[in-house]
Amino acid sequence: MVSLRLDNNRYIAFNQDYSCLCMANEKGFKIYNTNPFAQTYSRDLTDRNKNGLYIAEMLYRCNILAITGNKNDRKGKWSKNVLIIWDDRQMREIAKLTFPSNIIGVRLLREIIVVILEYKLCIYRLKDIILLETLNTSKNNTGLCCVSNIDKNIIIAYLSPIKGRVNIRIFEIDTSENTNEGVPFINFKTNLSIYAHDNSISCINLSNDGKLLATTSTKGTIIRLFNTFDGVLINEFRRGTKHANILSLNISDDNNWLCLTSSSNTVHVFSIYKTNKPLRKVDIISKGKNVTSPVLLHYEKESKNRKSSFKCLLPCHPYLNSDWSFATFKLPGSQIASICAFVNDQNCIIVICSNGVIYKLRFNEHVGGDMYKISSYNFE
Repeated sequence: MVSLRLDNNRYIAFNQDYSCLCMANEKGFKIYNTNPFAQTYSRDLTDRNKNGLYIAEMLYRCNILAITGNKNDRKGKWSKNVLIIWDDRQMREIAKLTFPSNIIGVRLLREIIVVILEYKLCIYRLKDIILLETLNTSKNNTGLCCVSNIDKNIIIAYLSPIKGRVNIRIFEIDTSENTNEGVPFINFKTNLSIYAHDNSISCINLSNDGKLLATTSTKGTIIRLFNTFDGVLINEFRRGTKHANILSLNISDDNNWLCLTSSSNTVHVFSIYKTNKPLRKVDIISKGKNVTSPVLLHYEKESKNRKSSFKCLLPCHPYLNSDWSFATFKLPGSQIASICAFVNDQNCIIVICSNGVIYKLRFNEHVGGDMYKISSYNFE
């Protein structure tokens, strides 16, 4: 899941499968389809809350949302330190959680809620709002955390308290025992700690099936791809040579493509493939049960990504053997924050910009190069 704070302080976030966007605004929230892009729903909560919403997160396409108010005083249920689980069909809150500090972000799956605070994560079972675990993180002002599930495994990737590391926590959903009113047992299974980068982590995301983890650091030049079940480094890609902030990462449904946006107003697409070249050794700490790694890529294929023009000089510095982006797009304007995701349309991505502009872009899967704009929209 990927989110963005717009220039007008509205909050926009994709749902779990990137088919919808949810906007928290000064009146309540709005829902948009991503493909085709269109507003489909809105809810005005001003009769209950005069200060608007600060965060709104959807649970897939159902009537349950996680919301926080926009009050800074920490008094009352519409403050930034209070999470409300909202049932929009019944038009009422079904649960409320209060925290000692402001909520940075929220992640939802059908089984769990993850509340992101500045230095920790609080994981709750959604069915009965029982606290399952609290995890310590490094300072996390941007709310870095992503969740996914595969089969009966819940995967949570988050910042380690140690610089440059990403932790992966895997829980197992156990429905075999006699459960109380159909509430599944969610048990800790294993934990991985991956030394992903030398610098601090700036952006992470999981694939929709939870098998892949993409990471980048505050340097913003290298993106690395890991197997979430054993922490093995699968591949790495180069965005550029100059420092930039990677603002979002997203992996396509078929795990064939990775896209990103950066502070240099660029959008990049990389071809994901199973590399045969030796990669650097990754420091991995594992605790818990041994987990069988699912097959990630069922084929071998050549990289479609661009290579350095100096590759003929190899063997040499790894920079000259880097995989560069397969396709790119330059966003108009300057100093624009943005997020991106693949949408359910052939070789298309949607880009949401902090100035309220939305772009739908397409790339040629055979030749790459410059992406072209199919359409653009503005939030109302």
